Amino acid sequence: MIEHNSFSGCDNLKELVIGNPNCVISDKEKTISDNTEIKGWSNSTVRTYCEKNNKKFGQIGISYIIGFNKQGGAGGEELIYAYPGMNMPAVISPEKAGYVFKGYYNGDRQYYNASGEFVLGEELKTEEDMIGDKALEAVWSAEKYNVLFDANGAKGNMSMLKDVEYDSEFLAPDS
Repeated sequence: MIEHNSFSGCDNLKELVIGNPNCVISDKEKTISDNTEIKGWSNSTVRTYCEKNNKKFGQIGISYIIGFNKQGGAGGEELIYAYPGMNMPAVISPEKAGYVFKGYYNGDRQYYNASGEFVLGEELKTEEDMIGDKALEAVWSAEKYNVLFDANGAKGNMSMLKDVEYDSEFLAPDS
């Protein structure tokens, strides 16, 4: 975080390069000169600050949007930004009643595990946004249950059905 008045008296500061894409600039006193070019990533808090405060923005690199298709799940990230040369962040895993989250995939390739950790090393190697039909998709497996029927006072044995998947149809045993 860049605190209030950090650049007070720096009237001749021509360029400010901020490599941290999540750096928060808190400059309520407007001490960053209008002549200063602030450089940051294409999708970053620096760019947002410059746009909101009518400051000169210079781009130091392109960041990529990574979208998440939750496949009916709720919670977690909608999208994140990937920055070349920087570690991928962990994400919050979505939830879905009756299902276990297995991770985020693109086709057969897993990118995030069930805990929301990036599994392909530290960096994502991409040169394009991964949104729309290129978004990472949640993979779910249905929870399984054992179902025991109660004879309710009638005679006979009632057997247990094992591994009945959530939200699936099944028939009660005959006896």
